[in-house]
Amino acid sequence: MSPSWVDRLRLLRIALAPGRVALTGGGIERVFEHGTADWTGALAALDGALAAVPARGRRAEVVLSHHFARLYLLAPPAVWLRPDEMRAWLDERLSEALPDPRAWHLVWDDGPPGRTVTVAAMPRAALDELRTLLVRHRLRARSLRPWLARLWQRRGHALRRYSGWHGMLEPGRLLLARIERGRLASLCQRRLGAQPALELAGHIARQALLTGAPAHGPIWLDLAGVRDDWQNLGGGLAPRILADRADAARGLLT
Repeated sequence: MSPSWVDRLRLLRIALAPGRVALTGGGIERVFEHGTADWTGALAALDGALAAVPARGRRAEVVLSHHFARLYLLAPPAVWLRPDEMRAWLDERLSEALPDPRAWHLVWDDGPPGRTVTVAAMPRAALDELRTLLVRHRLRARSLRPWLARLWQRRGHALRRYSGWHGMLEPGRLLLARIERGRLASLCQRRLGAQPALELAGHIARQALLTGAPAHGPIWLDLAGVRDDWQNLGGGLAPRILADRADAARGLLT
């Protein structure tokens, strides 16, 4: 077998949602659940999952639910910044939203100068707990990123010429992006209740007012454990479902 094939066999993909975890890779395809639907429950589900599957010695790619990360889209800095300078700039820009920068681990895209900057903020204490758990099960984390980052690695090329809305929905959480010619133009993160289609339409209308973007046109949907009648969004919105997974954790690995 070639090294690349061996690497694929040894790569374990892990998705963490509140109280749920999905594992896939190298012949493993499992979903585990814990009764506590929060971060503690997600870690407990992962602990049980890794005790039940042959995962030692593998590398892991971890995808986090948007319940566990805050996402921001910022106007670019005036000049190119080194990583340490960039972190200081981000701490200043996000000082109101994240008043204690030491409590947050920040990850941002390293795009060309002049492009908007997508930032994911994750509680440092929670990530330390996750890393400790992975080490205890003898797993090496190759990457750790929110669902948005995984989706845009896969969707960005396909949507590079398009303008419209992109909704990423999971139980209790919506991430809504505005796309202009394949680039993220705005980003908002909202809670999601019992009527996701109606709430999605309302959030699009509000974001359109705030940003000046049209409230109509195509909306691409990535759905992880959320069901509704998306054809009744109204307002001239044309839904196009990219992925629709019944399980909230498994959907994060789409």
